[in-house]
Amino acid sequence: MLRFYTNKELSHRFNINIAKLKRWSREFLPPDPLGGFQSGFPRQYNPDEAFALYLGGYLVGELKFTIPEARQILLDLREWLIENRYYYNFGEPLKSGKKPDHPAEQSQIFIMRMQHRQDVGFGFFYIIREIILKRKFSDSGRGLMANEERYTEHLIDPHHNLIPISENLVCRIIYIDDFRNRFLSRLS
Repeated sequence: MLRFYTNKELSHRFNINIAKLKRWSREFLPPDPLGGFQSGFPRQYNPDEAFALYLGGYLVGELKFTIPEARQILLDLREWLIENRYYYNFGEPLKSGKKPDHPAEQSQIFIMRMQHRQDVGFGFFYIIREIILKRKFSDSGRGLMANEERYTEHLIDPHHNLIPISENLVCRIIYIDDFRNRFLSRLS
């Protein structure tokens, strides 16, 4: 059975001020179909809406994007998040949040700002890094521990305006598996 959450419940579970949560819901979600201001009905969120709200709030509160930028990032990443089952209700809910044939141990989303152009106020492109192997080994020659990672990467460039990565000196990273697991633990 699908569970719905109120502003008060999410505020408590996410440890976020209720006024901030309501603001984020107005910014990151479509209008509430059952009511509006002063309708007498409290807004209820399904798990997907709660996830979008939590992710949007994380982009603003922790990664320091503006609200319009966070809204754009959510829009740009939505299809990838659905395809890879990071949203809760698409297909069968999976504990790890991934497709059954997904070989990655962990996925990371690198968010990079595009160079400003006159016809586009701001834009982003994304590199999705899926780590398929992680191992530690000892570098016996120097007595140090070393890490080895093998991963695949693919690009999400919604504006078809790729700027070489060497020109982008700043990126922000979301460890999306850890983020989703934290979200799920706070909901339960």
